[in-house]
Amino acid sequence: MGIIKFLPPLKKVKDFRNNPNGHYEAVCEHCSTPFFPKRSTALYCTPNCAYQHRKGKPTSKKIATKNPDIKTLSSNVKSITYTKSVYEFLSERHNTKQKKGAIMKSLIALKIGEDLKFETSSIRKVGAKKYEVTFL
Repeated sequence: MGIIKFLPPLKKVKDFRNNPNGHYEAVCEHCSTPFFPKRSTALYCTPNCAYQHRKGKPTSKKIATKNPDIKTLSSNVKSITYTKSVYEFLSERHNTKQKKGAIMKSLIALKIGEDLKFETSSIRKVGAKKYEVTFL
């Protein structure tokens, strides 16, 4: 009898919330699935997601939002993941032609908790790859 089809194993994500020292919550950089990692620097929910992200393969899951990197916190504050997404958001609102290099370097140089003013927008780095953009 031959093999009919391959059925991949179900994704098992470990939940470490019962740890008496506290726990972390994160969102997978590849598939946008919430998960509970052991360490604060974890980026992916499984090794398979890390591999697929490194290889540039698209996620097999459907993403509900139009742009998963941008979330609205209030009427004038947006939470944006990734430096490139912040630049693209700014370029839609302001004239950023021939300023891309300077803007990207400034965003990368920000430390967590620091602010950067750009025309009518204020950009605050709140995490390793997360930014909050406030605009007037």
